[in-house]
Amino acid sequence: MNNDTNQYESGRRFSFAHELCHLLHDRSYGVELAMATGPWAPRDLEKRANAFAAMFIMPTDLVRTLFGEVTNDRPNIQDVLDMAATMKTSIIGLIDHLHNLGLIDDAKRERLRETAATPSR
Repeated sequence: MNNDTNQYESGRRFSFAHELCHLLHDRSYGVELAMATGPWAPRDLEKRANAFAAMFIMPTDLVRTLFGEVTNDRPNIQDVLDMAATMKTSIIGLIDHLHNLGLIDDAKRERLRETAATPSR
């Protein structure tokens, strides 16, 4: 768990959920190959663990409930910040999760990601 995002509570929560997926679903695979998680780990296992972690810390029903509270051309970055604070998750992780759940399209995802990455002035 040497990821830079682990310096934040939201990053640690995601990493713990990610590793929980490996413990629950990948035990026999890891033992068989003596595999350690990292950039060298099989991509499909890592993608599944990331999806599991996202669903674990940002359950679909909660996300849909929070998302249902926004209106019009939203969510805007403030909506995403509020939702991320409520769920104690990262902003980028939430934006990607909203996209993966089909709640925002590609263009909205990119706009939100760009806004989130831009330092406040």
